[in-house]
Amino acid sequence: MPPKVRVFWWRVLHEFLPARHILHRRHIEQVANCEVCEARYETIKHVLVDCTIAKSFWKTAREMTGVKLPKLNGHTWALDLIQPKPCPKRDAAVIICGMWSLWMMRNKRRHGEPVFSVHQAVTWVRDTACEVWHLLHPVKTESASRPPRLFW
Repeated sequence: MPPKVRVFWWRVLHEFLPARHILHRRHIEQVANCEVCEARYETIKHVLVDCTIAKSFWKTAREMTGVKLPKLNGHTWALDLIQPKPCPKRDAAVIICGMWSLWMMRNKRRHGEPVFSVHQAVTWVRDTACEVWHLLHPVKTESASRPPRLFW
């Protein structure tokens, strides 16, 4: 994963992202609800998994990449995604990049900035995760495994 996504995931694991529910608990926000779907609490998990935008994102991601968001435990979901059991590493990379993209979309929406469409966000995630995966796991071709030919 790109370094910015790794930092993001560390912040997810330590609940160090400014979701409205967290800000409300710290007496920074007056309300804790989701601005998009009016859910009672905008938690990190809500933004990344349960919100209507997140659900649309994961449906589109499944159609475009074949990666399905696994069933996640409500308390250990973030840690579960980096464990080998719920999904293969390649799928986890797409999922975590997708969650970073969802968080960025949420922040842009909150600050009144233009937001990618769900399709554009999934396309970015697919391309980024694929690019990083191929950089870390290069495919060996037949010609690359053969010694070079000498021409004379």
